[in-house]
Amino acid sequence: RAVFISHLHPDHVGGLAGLLFSLYLPGRSSSKKFKKWSVTRYDDWYRNAIWFPEQVVEEDKPIKLDLFIPSEGLEGIKKYIDTVYLSPELMPYDLNVAPVESGIFYKDENIKVSASPNLHLKNNFRYEGLRESHPHIKLQSYSFMIEVEGKKLVFSGDIDSLDELTPFMEDVDTVILEIAHYDIEGIKPYFDRYEVNNLVLTHIHPGLESRIFKLVKEWDDPRISIAEDGYSLKI
Repeated sequence: RAVFISHLHPDHVGGLAGLLFSLYLPGRSSSKKFKKWSVTRYDDWYRNAIWFPEQVVEEDKPIKLDLFIPSEGLEGIKKYIDTVYLSPELMPYDLNVAPVESGIFYKDENIKVSASPNLHLKNNFRYEGLRESHPHIKLQSYSFMIEVEGKKLVFSGDIDSLDELTPFMEDVDTVILEIAHYDIEGIKPYFDRYEVNNLVLTHIHPGLESRIFKLVKEWDDPRISIAEDGYSLKI
């Protein structure tokens, strides 16, 4: 239903076209194949290998997919989607590309999503002169808070400092914390200031694996876990 992009570094937006294409595949007609041997979305191996929400798979149901990205990337992402043959007229859903905005910027019957700017890009010394040669660049990066059924979940995105999460931390149940860009020794002391039930560590760059596993073992805190492929957490 909705996709939220925190910032436009390639390791955070590079999988977008693959996701949109995966959502496109099951919407193709099952009665009109390109080749007689081609699969349909009803083939067992296909359905078992790739899971799609029922709202995407159902026939003849109008689908809207909202894609929220930092405003500096709106036109570029739209052109990229067209370039890789995912043009709107080919999609089995109505793709709405919109900007992430500070404060509450998305709401439906299930969730409410808020954004807060962070300094991940603006504090990067490599980008100091970039805005002069690339005027469209605004160095936008966001953290998100998701509210659902009385619970609050924070997704940090890449941040420059843990203190950037403070505006979101009141009555938060779960934090998904990206850890690649600051001193990880400070993680537990920071979150000990708050009554967080779950702290999930992710975005672990090469060189951090052994350090973070060692620290989590030392912290011996049942609230803290490390994300891995297939990981799920009930909140």
